[in-house]
Amino acid sequence: MENREEEILQYRDEHYTPFEERLNVLETIIAEKEPDKWWFSLMLGLRRMEKAAKNGKTIPEIATFVQEYFPKIQALLIHETTVKTEDPILASHEVIHKMGDIFTNEEESEDLEIRRLSLQELSNNYPDIHVVDTGTNFTISLFSHSADGWWRYTIPKSRDGNILLHKGGLPRVVLKIIAGAPRETIEAELPLNDVDFIAKGEIVELYKMAEEAGGDKDGVEITESINYPHIFKSRDLDLNGCLLSEDGLVFSTQAFEAAKSGKISILANKRGIYGTEFFHYEGTKLIKNRGIMRLFKTIAEGKALEFDFLPLNKQVEFGIYWLVLANRFAKKPNAGILLDRLFYLGKQTGQVLETEKDIFDVLDRVHTKMPFFNFDGGKLDNLGLARWLTRKLAKQIDKAYRDRFNIPTYFPFQREEGDTKPYSVSLNNYKPNADVVDNFNSKWKKFTLQARERHRVHNENLLDEVSANEPE
Repeated sequence: MENREEEILQYRDEHYTPFEERLNVLETIIAEKEPDKWWFSLMLGLRRMEKAAKNGKTIPEIATFVQEYFPKIQALLIHETTVKTEDPILASHEVIHKMGDIFTNEEESEDLEIRRLSLQELSNNYPDIHVVDTGTNFTISLFSHSADGWWRYTIPKSRDGNILLHKGGLPRVVLKIIAGAPRETIEAELPLNDVDFIAKGEIVELYKMAEEAGGDKDGVEITESINYPHIFKSRDLDLNGCLLSEDGLVFSTQAFEAAKSGKISILANKRGIYGTEFFHYEGTKLIKNRGIMRLFKTIAEGKALEFDFLPLNKQVEFGIYWLVLANRFAKKPNAGILLDRLFYLGKQTGQVLETEKDIFDVLDRVHTKMPFFNFDGGKLDNLGLARWLTRKLAKQIDKAYRDRFNIPTYFPFQREEGDTKPYSVSLNNYKPNADVVDNFNSKWKKFTLQARERHRVHNENLLDEVSANEPE
């Protein structure tokens, strides 16, 4: 096994590392330069790579990759350097998505059966749904049995070719109502935490329309065309294969069945700039830690009931997503129960050590290993969002290169008989830890104080390292 690992690492050093180093240089341009210099600086960097490829000063894989993809990127960047925009940082979001489209290859997959119900059909046939045309938009009201009241949301009408379609929570709860989903999974959705959209059109106007409908720019996913099969195949969960707009509810049969049963699955399809939630190991599809997070979050929040998991997948560490998800849950009024449920799910999937008695033991362990995680990080502004999208794009390009040239990855997994036989993970038999739930606020405060101190020390050590390496 050690020889196999050495072979893989040596092969990566020769055929992958040179590309990784060049990609890091291009990513640094967005991370460090001012936005008005991005496109020109990127073009210079790409041209240097092209020149090196033509002169035989780089490995053959990079030369081939440059020849296949970079002319399209250069054409896009040349165009952008000539375009005058009111807000160049906002415009950069769309450019980054367009670059991502260049590296998105359609894969063969089974056809999806798509179903549609108009707003009128929804309003006429389902007592818990009521839709009103207000003239400028539509208003949809959803009845909550637990709250004994209605929750109202705006469905935007298209405007000068700019189109917004609700994704996520709103179409999901409408789908659950028509599917006759378990009542508790419907009530868990209401009121909505976020209002998110798929959008096509001019980005500044789309952001404006999203804000008018109760959303914000962080929840807007830009697409070049409204292609329902393509969009549904690119969702993280099968349950999210649904959209709601002035044209009504559009959904896949996969999403309908997931809503009806409460059993969810991660989709294996590539998701463009947002990546995929799967990887393959010895012919078996395994879920990445980010995909595990999607499953944990949905079950912990009560929006679904169960998912299947492979014993082999226990060796994929949840890692930083313990901290990411804990930070999200901690802001909610029922944070204690959510984090305690998260701990219960982690125990079922091999993510909790035998010595760890509650979620705070887990969080302490993980943050000790990852003190760079900042629990006080604020919401991304337009510039921060652009740089975040760039990191996503860099990962997509990196994945495209590794797929194109079959760059191997070494996973030191231990195999056991039956480790690909799925079992169900759920909140069945869950009993709340009263100490965590009742004393959550004080425990969270104590934990975050310790985490802030770890983060401070980590940053100081980084500054010391930088200072030590600076020339005198």
